Amino acid sequence: MKTLVSLLTILFLTGCAKYEYDLIRPEAHARHIGSKSAEVFTIDPLEYHLQTAESRLVMLVYNHTETPVELLGGKSYLVTPAGESKPLRNVTIAPGSFIKFIMPPFRPRVERVGPSIGFGFGMSSGGHSGSGVGVGVGSGIGDDYYTYTEDSAFFWQWSGETDVRLNITYKQGEQVFSNEFVFHRVKM
Repeated sequence: MKTLVSLLTILFLTGCAKYEYDLIRPEAHARHIGSKSAEVFTIDPLEYHLQTAESRLVMLVYNHTETPVELLGGKSYLVTPAGESKPLRNVTIAPGSFIKFIMPPFRPRVERVGPSIGFGFGMSSGGHSGSGVGVGVGSGIGDDYYTYTEDSAFFWQWSGETDVRLNITYKQGEQVFSNEFVFHRVKM
């Protein structure tokens, strides 16, 4: 009993690790990124909003101009703490709108999208000795599950107090430009 109480006390006192982030680069915008409010800065022509949410780094990229800005996924990359280069998706930021990055990204899930009818059959045999044999068969009717599969090349883990490099290349009209960021994960 003492051991159980000790383990529960340790778990209660330590809790789950929570993380926030430090923006290291660009140096002109270096700062801590907490969960209380967004850190906002501009690298023309885009405005960046950074905030920690549930130990993940959330970056919103706003286009306040009157012309679209295209994120060139094939020319952009993220380097994980393990040193693996990950691709970014092509996306257009419409005038007066934003895009969102969540780092590390959430993995997709399988979701039920409708009702279903299921049938089952079971049989068991056994005695008072506790041994037994069982057989079971089940079936469902209808397409009640939508399986969302996604290219795993876009997913990665962020463990410990490590760095991630993010280089985003954009195109607006004929102008191509890049913004590079380095983020450090900090245990709180």
